[in-house]
Amino acid sequence: MLNFIINISRLNKILITIFVDISASFLSVWIAFSIRMETFYSFEIGAYQAFLYSLIFLPVFYYLSIYRSILRYVGLITLNRIFFGVTIYSIIYASIIYFIFIPQIPRSIGIIQPLIFFIILIFIRISISGILSENSIRKNRINIVIYGANKLGAQTLNQILLNSRYRVISFIDDDKKLEKTNINGYAVTHYSKIDDLINKHDVNEILVTLPELDYKKKNELVDLFENKNINIKFLQDITSIPSGVVYLDHFKNLDITDLINREIVDFRKEFEIDQGQVFLITGAGGSIGSELSKQILLLDPSIIILVDNTELNLFNIQNDLKNLVKKNNMNCNIISSLNSVCDINRMRVIFKKYNPSYVFHAAAYKHVSLVEENILSAIRNNVLGTFNIAELVKEFKTKYFTLISTDKAVRPSNIMGATKRISEMIVQDDLINFNNDRGVEYSIVRFGNVFASSGSVIQLFKKQIENGGPVTVTDKDATRYFMSISEAVNLIIQATQIKSNGKIFVLEMGEPIKINHIANKMIKLFGLKVKSEADKDGDIEIIYTGLKEGEKLHEELFSNSDLTKTVNDKIMYSEEFSETIKDIKTIVSTIRDMLDKGDEEGLKKILQDKNILSS
Repeated sequence: MLNFIINISRLNKILITIFVDISASFLSVWIAFSIRMETFYSFEIGAYQAFLYSLIFLPVFYYLSIYRSILRYVGLITLNRIFFGVTIYSIIYASIIYFIFIPQIPRSIGIIQPLIFFIILIFIRISISGILSENSIRKNRINIVIYGANKLGAQTLNQILLNSRYRVISFIDDDKKLEKTNINGYAVTHYSKIDDLINKHDVNEILVTLPELDYKKKNELVDLFENKNINIKFLQDITSIPSGVVYLDHFKNLDITDLINREIVDFRKEFEIDQGQVFLITGAGGSIGSELSKQILLLDPSIIILVDNTELNLFNIQNDLKNLVKKNNMNCNIISSLNSVCDINRMRVIFKKYNPSYVFHAAAYKHVSLVEENILSAIRNNVLGTFNIAELVKEFKTKYFTLISTDKAVRPSNIMGATKRISEMIVQDDLINFNNDRGVEYSIVRFGNVFASSGSVIQLFKKQIENGGPVTVTDKDATRYFMSISEAVNLIIQATQIKSNGKIFVLEMGEPIKINHIANKMIKLFGLKVKSEADKDGDIEIIYTGLKEGEKLHEELFSNSDLTKTVNDKIMYSEEFSETIKDIKTIVSTIRDMLDKGDEEGLKKILQDKNILSS
């Protein structure tokens, strides 16, 4: 019946409301007479006349647009308008009763009836609004199962009971001893019966209150529920919750990184340096640079110099480090330098003033499509920036210099990859020709994509899913190497302790992953379905856009077939010495001249002629 009323036309709803108000008017007249006569009154001619006079409220309410209000959303403004309408009506009604003397109608009816009429109108509208709102909430209520019949599960239940948007169906747990018990009246069901529970109660969401679950169990749960269109959220590490009390916003959808099993070894166990060293990080505000800065802080340095040419990024990492220093009572001076590595004179001032022992060069423009559209800026920043830092490392006899490179430097098919390959050759040339007796230890570390970096496909997919899609994938068969930022940076730092002799370190990144697989997995992690020809009722569509200019179907980490392991199983090296290295200084000089002339085509040509960029 309620659904029938909700679905009828707006005009019919207004007519029903008018009928209800007329009935309320009739009722209020009878109550007024009963009160006045001090008995249950039987309608006579006077009462009928009083009722007819009461219908004056109709034109008043129509004039005040009271019947245009939607009953489901009755609020203070609507109630005030009804009060105003009843006030006008009561003045007119009382005047009629008072001045048109009818013996059968006591004059007090002109006061009593409007008051009762107002009370009935307000009661009816608030009641209808409450019923309709509750019905809407009930229809949209999220059915939840809590995974974990424990203290955290009980706390979660208490929070859900305070929120009318949710309805708890049951607890589930792996412990058979807890089956058929209950927590606060809610049954505990064994995990093996989860399918029956889902099918019977139309479960929408599962909250997992077991923060200690390993990646295998998380994968098992995600695989179990991802095809059932059920959103699964996991409680974050309880130690990161200051109050120790669980709230619903402590539950998060898993990131794709949570399903990857890669053990990270604490680099501090292998890192042998004296405390109080000076570190300089270029590109410190970027994804890799900022994580480098945070992990280097764990080595108890005396000074960390943050160099970046983006004000906001520099501001953010500076604040993060200063907060960590304060929180952990560290004695480290954080220096922020808003500069470009292209300005060698300004960088020379920094080197001269602080004389860093360790330099990590992470500054680079790395987004392939943007670099292709901004060739001059990209080559100036990536090539000349690296050349400048390498020159200053020699000039000031820096102890350790590490270049952060990329898998796109292997047989480059785009400008970004070509600039990184030239950067590698600049460092290799210095290692070969610079008198290494002066003590500089060079490292070049190459790796693939990192999860959650700025501009990462993971971040792009996440935004696209949150916006309702579509998710854009270049090619169904495109693959990329992935690892977490923290692991990549951990291994970069460890690589500084391994002598390279000009070789290029390559991080072990496991097997390449299909981008299409990641897109599908992320959509399902959000509790959504992929929309396709086979399932047109799905939530998020995947669109294949085709490879952009310079993009590869499959990335490579090294150019020859052999990799040699180092003392660290996750760090290998590749011997990639090119004849072009002998000419690298001449090439850089030519690039500088062409940049000054703004000659994009000339730059492309020299990169192709020197077999740095594939044509």
